[in-house]
Amino acid sequence: MYYPYLRAKRFELLAIREFAVAYSKNKNVFPIIEPVNGSFDELSKALSVAIDNKLGCAVILNPNVGQTYKNENFSSCITQIGEGIGTLLRESNCIVPAFIIDYGCDYHEIIECIREHNLHSAFLICKNVKNIDDESFVALISLEQVRVSVIDGENRALKKKLKGVGKEIVKIKDGFIAKARNRDYLETEDELFSEDFAYYKDDGYNGFSDYTTIGDNYYEGGGLPYVIAIHLTYQKENQIWIRHFVSETNADNNSNIQGKFYEAAAKALRFIAENDIQNEACEELKDYADKEHYPGLGTIKKISIKNHLELMEEVLSHL
Repeated sequence: MYYPYLRAKRFELLAIREFAVAYSKNKNVFPIIEPVNGSFDELSKALSVAIDNKLGCAVILNPNVGQTYKNENFSSCITQIGEGIGTLLRESNCIVPAFIIDYGCDYHEIIECIREHNLHSAFLICKNVKNIDDESFVALISLEQVRVSVIDGENRALKKKLKGVGKEIVKIKDGFIAKARNRDYLETEDELFSEDFAYYKDDGYNGFSDYTTIGDNYYEGGGLPYVIAIHLTYQKENQIWIRHFVSETNADNNSNIQGKFYEAAAKALRFIAENDIQNEACEELKDYADKEHYPGLGTIKKISIKNHLELMEEVLSHL
């Protein structure tokens, strides 16, 4: 099972919605979503579409980036997110709760939250656990209501601890090597993204995770870029690679953004045709390129994410 980690920004949520509809029979992709905005309208819409199409999702109730995290403490986050999507959490088996576990969290607080709100099948996102023998941490991971723990694959001691209490374990790895500027992707056209889909079971995991083609780093806002870069993943034997398609007319200004998009898209479409890649994301990219229409940075990111979700579903469905 593949558990992509996404932030609840508009275009990430659109990627989830469109994937859910296109792959309503999907049984291999289960997104983990971290709320980042004070409003939960877009998230609720995405989760409703996921439920309608039987796409399972885990929603983090104590985010550590974005507006919700900045403005609220743990209890306030739980209340605010609960008010935004609480009905979906309580009434659908498709939507399950998740909690980020790091060095600053209060394990007792999470235990009480799980019990008070009668939560079930909870995910623990273990980002930085200092003392795996801490009594309250052991009590948390031992809860019957906790089903899955997502961990850095290098933490073997934590993996052994979680296996000892019978939890499913998901390995997470950031396969996207972010560059300081889009033009820097010209230096490395092709990069290895991941091979976990082929080996996670051999390595003793129940699933694998990544941050799709966005990466773990979180940024708010954004404007017109000077350089357009389109990132698409693809399969090469037992590996997933990522190719960067970068515009050529890269003067230090954001003029002719439509022309720059077409330059990058043309490169991507040649690669797609040469490798006979067929999915909805690539068709959407072709449609914009045919019209020579720049759809905006958010839509480019959405296409990139959706391509990756579609790729992983197809890859896993043929294993």
